[in-house]
Amino acid sequence: MKLLLAVFLGLLAAVSSSPVKSLKQDFVEYSADLVEKINSMDTTWRAGRHFAGETAASVLDRFSTAGLSLEKAPKLPVVEYDRAGAIPTEFDARTKWPNCPSIGRVNDQGRCRASWAFSAVGAMTDRQCIVHPSAPFNYSVTDAVTCNVFHEVPDGCAGGYSADAWSTWVLDGLVSGGGYHTSNGCRPYAYKPCDHYETGSYGPCESPPDSTYCNKTCINGYTKTYAEDKKKGDYRYDLPLNETIIQEDIMTSGPVSADMNLYQDFLNYRSGVYQHKTETRVGLLTVKIIGWGVENNQKYWLCVNSWNSEWGDKGLVKILRGTDECGLEANVHAGKVIQ
Repeated sequence: MKLLLAVFLGLLAAVSSSPVKSLKQDFVEYSADLVEKINSMDTTWRAGRHFAGETAASVLDRFSTAGLSLEKAPKLPVVEYDRAGAIPTEFDARTKWPNCPSIGRVNDQGRCRASWAFSAVGAMTDRQCIVHPSAPFNYSVTDAVTCNVFHEVPDGCAGGYSADAWSTWVLDGLVSGGGYHTSNGCRPYAYKPCDHYETGSYGPCESPPDSTYCNKTCINGYTKTYAEDKKKGDYRYDLPLNETIIQEDIMTSGPVSADMNLYQDFLNYRSGVYQHKTETRVGLLTVKIIGWGVENNQKYWLCVNSWNSEWGDKGLVKILRGTDECGLEANVHAGKVIQ
């Protein structure tokens, strides 16, 4: 046990030299001890056991995004936005656009560090349905991961920035694709779901692939060629660090993607309004924001994660709103669908 603890603390030091604000470092972070410590604090959320049975090394390997940081994230043109009216206290895009089931869909990135693609591609798919409800189009996460046109992401399974997915959509286009092991679309998702929960039903995650390959062909039996299937967006943009403008954009046009710092305690989120209680960053994560609300006097963003519906609050997470928690509000990206 002492040897395992020493190895784990060494890994943490390699990921981040930042001190832990509210938790001691004399325990294995992904154990029940972390859950107990979080739940004994006077905070706004509850923790639960996730990733049980895994080593610290395997958990860190799954989420580590070496070399990537919010400071290095690409910037898109900032949208000019005029306020259109009052902002409601609560909003849920699933309720406003009930005929677009993709809005509330919880996916699983599996062994690939592809949250950056899932969030952006998910928001593109949502916005496509909102603008063209009679002709929905599920964009391919695999295409965004493997055929990204930017050098910032030479290997999409090593992590990335959602701004690059939006730019690829506008400048080069993306084909269609459904979930893992489906025949939906030109390029369905390539990696099987896996457990992100203590007693998950999918089985353990494999190691991330060493590289990704841009295969510009559709699956056998699909009726269109890769080139014929592609769709482009009209333009892509950043939203300013302004809570009200972000709300206005979601309420008007649909969900957005948001890059954020991933702290060790986020992995054990179960319910409530998340705000990080540790300063040890284990990587980057991107979520899709679909709404907002207030819980126990705490404002939050309603976000969809990509660790399947067994993680967190049925795959969703509420993140503290109005304080740029984890850098989320300063890194919100979106795009306009061609009419």
